[in-house]
Amino acid sequence: MSPQQDPIRFRRGTNAAGQIVNPVLLDGEPGWISDQRRAVVGDGTTPLQRLRPLGRDDLVDLREAGPVDGSSDISSGVQQIMDSFAAAGGGVLYVPFGSAAVLGGVRVYEGVSIQGPGARRDGFTPTGKQGSVLRLPDTGSMSGIVAHVVVTAGGSGYTSNPTVTISEGGGSGATAVAYKTAGGALSHVVVTDPGSGYTSAPTVSFSGGGGTAGAATSYLTKPMFYSRGSAATGVSFDGIQVEGRFQAGGAGIILHNAPGAQVHGVHAYAWDTECLWLMDGAGAQVSSCKLFGAARQGASLGYRTGAVRWSGTDLQMTNMETGGSPSTDQTNLWNASYWLEGDGAMISNVIGQGADVGMVLACSNGRLANARADFGYGHGFVIGRVFPGAAPAQRNYLTTPWGFRNSRYATNMFDNFVIDGGNSNAFYTRLVSPLSANSAADAWTHRYGLRDIGGGSTVSDFADTGAGTGASVTV
Repeated sequence: MSPQQDPIRFRRGTNAAGQIVNPVLLDGEPGWISDQRRAVVGDGTTPLQRLRPLGRDDLVDLREAGPVDGSSDISSGVQQIMDSFAAAGGGVLYVPFGSAAVLGGVRVYEGVSIQGPGARRDGFTPTGKQGSVLRLPDTGSMSGIVAHVVVTAGGSGYTSNPTVTISEGGGSGATAVAYKTAGGALSHVVVTDPGSGYTSAPTVSFSGGGGTAGAATSYLTKPMFYSRGSAATGVSFDGIQVEGRFQAGGAGIILHNAPGAQVHGVHAYAWDTECLWLMDGAGAQVSSCKLFGAARQGASLGYRTGAVRWSGTDLQMTNMETGGSPSTDQTNLWNASYWLEGDGAMISNVIGQGADVGMVLACSNGRLANARADFGYGHGFVIGRVFPGAAPAQRNYLTTPWGFRNSRYATNMFDNFVIDGGNSNAFYTRLVSPLSANSAADAWTHRYGLRDIGGGSTVSDFADTGAGTGASVTV
């Protein structure tokens, strides 16, 4: 019989235990963090929980930014890590179990990935609330980016698009492009770089173009994470939770010019504006996220938005539940759960609820399957362009959409489906097997199941149960 061999065992423990004891391993001493399945090697100086996993020189633990205690703001440390990733061409920030305070205004760059223990493994995303929480601290004021510029006076006499200047406000770098109408007035302004570091809304002015008296107002959004300027290709967020605590103007993740962005298994709660906004860039993928309690602003902010907003091209989005908040403005309906204004979206199995509007489709060439808008205060689905002069919402194809339990503001006042073709040029919209319904248990009911303004759409196999004023109408 062969003699029994004693196995070689690393110094070991769980992540939770390590956070309490957190020993310093000897130089060259191996260690094993069992609940994270993470192997490390000591260097004689770095505590166990700050050692990088073997084979992951591109991975930095969040605890290198500062204490993960839920109260100490570690924004500056996180930004230093992001800046080091920018210099290296990318990297992974690992967010451990626990709660970290991040005041926000953290810029991400090309190739940056932020991952928690809930990140996908072998193509599967864990379910349930993520244990890696990034939250705003109890005190402190976030800085912002220029998210919107709204024309307040069109002026007259513009023969070409004027130049836009954005100044003051404590920040820098914001740029925008103005567009005029055929009649020579300003139509709208598109932000081309949101800048950063703004503590108040900057001044917007116009020059050139041959016209006069055009005016506009800028609005800030204050994100926890953002990208801006040059393309931030391949940015990803995976298996984390971001909480905003409803700080005024606060937003979760806003990515400008981020081709190929990946957002998976992210839970976002309690943001004042957007939970997630993909401002620009092609080919983003978003899946298995739960985004709630966002887009709480009312008419005082002067622009429309959603808890999830997308303004790029070729979005792929699936398996989402999103809840916005009502603005209390029953006329303008400022807030949506989803605000989609790009081109070429492929969307399936999504739910939008609790906002002024469940889903706004101001996009073109969208393909949606199994989308539900329910429990909204105004309309369920609204299909139409964002503002005069913008590209029309056209060639959108919805298969088995479901408008359910909407019109909570006032019974028989709002509709489950609105195709705003007469005013907003929603050309060639097609709905296949749309279902409109309400609940007998509710004190309210919707007005029309489907309201096609202009009558230019194709609707097949429509069903409405429990309509108030009428099942459907073409105006």
